[in-house]
Order: sequence, then C-alpha cells, then structure tokens
Amino acid sequence: NTPWENFLTEAIKYILQTEPCAMETWLTLMLGHPILLLRNYTVLSQSPEQIPGRTKTIFPDLKITIILEGGKQQVIYCEHKWDSPCNHEQLKNYADLAAGERARGNESVIVFVGSNYGQVSSAQELIGEAIENAVYWADIYRKFNEIPNPSPVLKQFLYFMLTKNLGPSEPMNPEYLRILPHLREI
Repeated sequence: NTPWENFLTEAIKYILQTEPCAMETWLTLMLGHPILLLRNYTVLSQSPEQIPGRTKTIFPDLKITIILEGGKQQVIYCEHKWDSPCNHEQLKNYADLAAGERARGNESVIVFVGSNYGQVSSAQELIGEAIENAVYWADIYRKFNEIPNPSPVLKQFLYFMLTKNLGPSEPMNPEYLRILPHLREI
C-alpha cells in the first residue's frame, strides 16, 4: 500500500468505529443486503493475519468482525486501493484467510474498494473466486452522503473524499465536449 492508501484506511477505520450509521451503511453496501448492528463490533487495520496452513503473514487493510442475528460471527476483510493497482495475489491470500474463518464456523467475506475503473474491474474478475464484492470509493461517498444528520467528522470525511477525487465525478458539460478535440497535450 501507498502512504495515501494507508491514510485513507485509517480514516475510514475511524469513521466506521465512531459512526454506527456509517458502519451500517458500509456493511449494507459491501454485503449487498441491509445490516442492522445488534451488538459491538471491531474494526482492525493492518493487523497481522496468519494464513492457515502457511507461514505467510498478511496485513489486510481492514478486518471487521460483527455479530449477526442469531449470534453468529461474521468477518469482513477489506482491501482498499487509491493510487495503486489491484493485486489478484493479495486478494487470493485474503480468500485463504476467509476460508480459515469459515473452517472455524464463522461467516467470512472479502470485499474490495477502488478509486478507478481499472482497479474495480480487475477486482471484479475475482468475484465468486476470491472476493464477494468490488465497489468504488464514489459509491461509499454517495451512500455516506445519504446519512441523515451526519456528524461534523463524517462531513469532513466526505469533504476530504470529494476534494481527493474519491467522490462522484462531475459530468462532462457540452462546452468541454465541444472544445475537447481542440485541446493539445501539454
């Protein structure tokens, strides 16, 4: 991971730990169905994880552990990209971690968040094989922006995302499209 990605991971970790509405929104987007948090949850970042049966240690961007209805534990491993490419080998290592969680009786999924089409489309190639979902940071921005009465910290995080091109893009306007053929590379 790059320093920017590490910073973004720590920022989203803080938001998810301190904003239950943001955590429910995040989980609903990542898991594809509504999640209502019933109990405490944990969010770890860059914590060392041992792949079962191997000596390899990896450091998932986020490991979120929640208790589902009925008391079953769910573990969500999340990989974030901002300015580096999607790494299939990394996601396959996460899949091995998730398989270890399932062997212990826990539900476990891997999700991917990227900032651009190349990252997300590359991760989507592994849906069903190694990961369950791949979304854009802009999707997270849109969902967080729908949270009623956001806290000042969540508002600041949304502003950060927008100013760092992690939010939705502005549509091209007709004037830009008209002059586009006349622009030269600098």
